[in-house]
Order: sequence, then C-alpha cells, then structure tokens
Amino acid sequence: MPHRARLLTLLLGLVSAPVVAGPSADFIGTGRLAPCPSSPNCVSSQATDDGHRIASLAIAGDAGAQMAALVAVVRDLPRTEIKAHTDSYLWVVFTSRLLRFRDDVEFLLGPGDAVQVRSASRLGYSDLGVNRARVETIRAKLTTAAVAK
Repeated sequence: MPHRARLLTLLLGLVSAPVVAGPSADFIGTGRLAPCPSSPNCVSSQATDDGHRIASLAIAGDAGAQMAALVAVVRDLPRTEIKAHTDSYLWVVFTSRLLRFRDDVEFLLGPGDAVQVRSASRLGYSDLGVNRARVETIRAKLTTAAVAK
C-alpha cells in the first residue's frame, strides 16, 4: 500500500474510532474530578504529578459569581458547547477547528475562591500542550475580566 494511502487509512481510523464521551460518572458528585490518564493529553488542578498538574483558578465572589464568570468566558471561546451546568459544576466540550477533535473541560467549585479544573483530550496520546494552553487562556480571560484573584 502506498505511503499516502496508509497514512489516510490511519487518520480515518483515528477519527472514526469510538471515544469516551465526557467525564467519568464515577466522580460526579464526589467533590473531585476524575484523575488524568498516564498519557500527557490531560491537565488537572487535582493531579499530584508535575506533568499533569496545573494551578486551580482563583475567582472572586461567591459561587454564583464564580460560575457566572466561568460561563461568560467559556461562551466567548470558539467551538464550545456547555454539556452540564449546575451551581458548582460546569462541563464544556471544545472542538478543534481542523480535525474536529473533542476535548472535555470540567470546572468544580468548592469552598473559598479556588475553582478546580480538568482539561482532557478524548482521543490520542499527546495533545501538544493544547489542554494546558486552553486552561491558561481561560485564566487570562478571567484576569482581563477582572474577576480572577
């Protein structure tokens, strides 16, 4: 099989492969986000290893103000879909422009101003830093909106 045809077959297989849709139901309502897998395509403020760890978001105000700020920032980002939204939890799906890969981002509000965050790719091994960059973009937009602490 020519190299080009092999590459196309591999790409189609990856894109059409079944994927896990969304966060793990085992962790919803536990006050914790699901742990990151061993692959480097996930970041979480609750991770214990440096490769996956990212700082939580600090947002001023009560839970209602924190959630309103998060929703406003997320809705302003391209190719986003809010899948679940409660008083203390927000699940958003981001879709990449080119190959339409879907990533899950979760926010969990707790006591105080720390908002826990997890961003993970549904497919593949490496994300080339996309999930970490996305969380930092959200952090920067919260700072610009003057709601970040």
